[in-house]
Amino acid sequence: MAVQCPGGTLMTGISVEISQGGMSAMVNGLLQVGDAAEVYPVAGAPVQARVRHKLGLLYGFESTEISAAQIRQIAENWKKSYAWRLRSRNT
Repeated sequence: MAVQCPGGTLMTGISVEISQGGMSAMVNGLLQVGDAAEVYPVAGAPVQARVRHKLGLLYGFESTEISAAQIRQIAENWKKSYAWRLRSRNT
């Protein structure tokens, strides 16, 4: 995955967790809480986001602009995940 702030350089990263409201990622670069960023790919397209948390190189991004199609894709991917299958067995 990649992250780019307005007027900034492109930073690469690895997504850790994703939801319809945002994601966490290890990013090879320096960001500050409150920074606006474009994060991609998220369900096949870029998402506008804001940095909400920072712990070393682990960042929490809140989605500020995400399409309905991307939200649906994230939900569909969650239902295919191992965590969802485990959770559905236990309910």
